[in-house]
Amino acid sequence: MLANPSAQDPLKRWKPHVACSLGSSAEVCSDNYDDILSFGLLIVEMEAKRKIKANQYDNDWITGLPSKDSMLKRALTDWNRRLEDGYRAIGRACLQFRELAERLYHPALTNDMRRTAAIYKYILTPLRQLVTQRYCSTSQQFSRIPRQSDNHSVSASYPHHFQPSWSSRLILFDDSKSDSTWHNPLKIEYASEFMRAIKPFVDMIRYLSVNCDPLPALEQWRARKIRIAIIDTGIDTEDDILIQTALESGRIRACRGFINDPGDYKDSHGHGTHVARLILSLAPAAELYIAKVSDSKVVHAAALQRISEAIRWAHKTINVDLISMSFGLEPDNRNEEIDRAINNAFKSNITMIAAAANNGGNKPRAYPASRRTGVLCIHASDGRGNDGEISPTPESKKDNFSTLGISIESKWKGEKVLKSGTSFATPIATSLAADMLEFARYKCSLSEYEQESLHSFDGVAEMLRLISAQRQGYDYIMPLHLWKYDTESEIARKITRIVASR
Repeated sequence: MLANPSAQDPLKRWKPHVACSLGSSAEVCSDNYDDILSFGLLIVEMEAKRKIKANQYDNDWITGLPSKDSMLKRALTDWNRRLEDGYRAIGRACLQFRELAERLYHPALTNDMRRTAAIYKYILTPLRQLVTQRYCSTSQQFSRIPRQSDNHSVSASYPHHFQPSWSSRLILFDDSKSDSTWHNPLKIEYASEFMRAIKPFVDMIRYLSVNCDPLPALEQWRARKIRIAIIDTGIDTEDDILIQTALESGRIRACRGFINDPGDYKDSHGHGTHVARLILSLAPAAELYIAKVSDSKVVHAAALQRISEAIRWAHKTINVDLISMSFGLEPDNRNEEIDRAINNAFKSNITMIAAAANNGGNKPRAYPASRRTGVLCIHASDGRGNDGEISPTPESKKDNFSTLGISIESKWKGEKVLKSGTSFATPIATSLAADMLEFARYKCSLSEYEQESLHSFDGVAEMLRLISAQRQGYDYIMPLHLWKYDTESEIARKITRIVASR
């Protein structure tokens, strides 16, 4: 510690440091990137709370010595379930550092600077985001450093009492297995079957503006497109034509970051991109608004204000119709700020749709999906409406909406992946709700008051009930429940009766 007793800032007062000698750039830059691999091993070991030991299979075939490359690769595989996605990504970046550094290009970077830039971009910046997200601000991290003693040292026996609050953390409800080998081939086929079955319905929604008469000029309330906000991990455009096209065409109307930089909406995790891809595919006439609130699977207690800020942005600034939220807190850890934001949005006829949870019957619905009103709770089924075996137990005298959430095909960094979770059933349900509102916009001659009533929480819930069927205790959402048997005029009459009966 390089102490400065007069400093007010705990960081400046104690100045933690590591003593080392700096070599020349030639000495520092090693072609084998051994230092980067060592750092990756350290990070993975600390997060997994395990120490990896070299075995005979780790030995380099030339030197006969343990290969850190092999050890890190094995640690990432063996400890996969122990690692948060963000730390897993940093470990992979260390493992693939040579390729990442070689690919990194900026006109201001010389070859000597590229390695340093890659360290900052792929390792240090993500690590800083993870640490500050988990442990609040730096001032809070060091707030319990003991007062300085005369010898400017900290006793080794000093008890470290500070523990972060884990009980109220928010979690994204997805699986960690994207490889097809982890998914049941039958469930993969059921998911594909579901998507094929609803394609005619989605195409019908896509071309309503072309195939229907122009909306009456005097009925301005029918002119505005359906707006959906996605509160998640942002979006990534790399090797993703669907996302790129949506940005270029204006279907994604606005993006905002709620972590540090409002202009940073880049998804480094993947979760938000998968959610956005589903809504872009299944709600073809809706406008999307992206709110990035996390860089990893978990948002800890100190950062939960991001959620309430994002809801307020979607409500006050954008005035959306629907908000998709594929995350949740333990049900007994309701957050006052989030509650207030939801209540205010609810009063403005904004319907929030949230993931139930992925703990099966071991835990109840997560918050905010557990709320009695204002938020529709979505469970996960397979592509034939069967219980996906991850949702909470259905509750009596409540809506128990479910839809496809198992083995859904998506893309990440140009590669095909399969995703499961109530996280992905949620955007599908959101999309189908948006499609019903879009159908009503063109096919139902509603007054301004009637349209507002249809866009309310109760109105959206009633429309989802129209396309649901009871199955294994859940209300399985599938448009063909209605479109297969009724004509469009009959469906329009059923939707109109929703507002007439309220």
